[in-house]
Amino acid sequence: MENVRPQGGQTAVEALRQALTRPRGMAYHFAEVRLLSDEACTFLPLEEFRSSDIATYYFFNFPESRFKPAEVCYDILASLEVVVLYAMEAQTVQTVVGLFPEAKVCSQTGLWLEQFAEAARRSKETIPHLYAQIQEHQMLLALLQQGRLSFACNYAVSNDPDRLYYLLSVWKNMELDGEKHHCTMYGASDVLTANVRKYVRNVAFIA
Repeated sequence: MENVRPQGGQTAVEALRQALTRPRGMAYHFAEVRLLSDEACTFLPLEEFRSSDIATYYFFNFPESRFKPAEVCYDILASLEVVVLYAMEAQTVQTVVGLFPEAKVCSQTGLWLEQFAEAARRSKETIPHLYAQIQEHQMLLALLQQGRLSFACNYAVSNDPDRLYYLLSVWKNMELDGEKHHCTMYGASDVLTANVRKYVRNVAFIA
C-alpha cells in the first residue's frame, strides 16, 4: 500500500499517473484493478432506479457537489436490491483506465455494504444487526435484517465522541435493544468499542 501525494506543483492526476507507471508496478499482471471512490454517496431502491436519472438523484442530495453530471456513477448491489450513487473525477478514471483497460470503477461504500451483507448471511440471524465501518474521516452505519438493507448512511466524522453519538442515535432511532440486538464494528478504536459496550451488550470488533 502506498499513499500518493502531489509533489512540486503536480496535480493529483499527474501524481497518480507517475505512481502507476513506475517500472515495478508495470512489471506485474493484475488479475483485477479497482478504482475506488470514497466520495459522498447516496442510495436508491433498485426498483426505483433509472440510469437516465442518476445525475438528478445525485445532485438533489448533494446540490453543492463539485462534480459534473457526467462524473456521476452507480453500482447495483443486486443482493441488497439497492443502488449506490457516487461520483469520480473523469480525469482520474481516464488515467487509470488508460493504463488498465479492464479497471472497474466502484464505490468503497458499496463494497462495504456487500461485505456486511455477506457477514449477515453467514450469521443466519433473523433480527436486525447494525454494522459500522470506521475510517479516519468518515463512518458508515448500516442496518441489515435477513439480508435486506433497512438503513445506511455515511457520516463525516473524525473523532470517537462524535462516532459514538451518531451510532447511538441510529441505535435509538431504529429502536434497537441494547440487550437483544448486535453491533459489529470494523476498524474501531479500543476506546470507542469500550464506550459502545456500555450501551450495547453484544458488540463484535474486527480490526
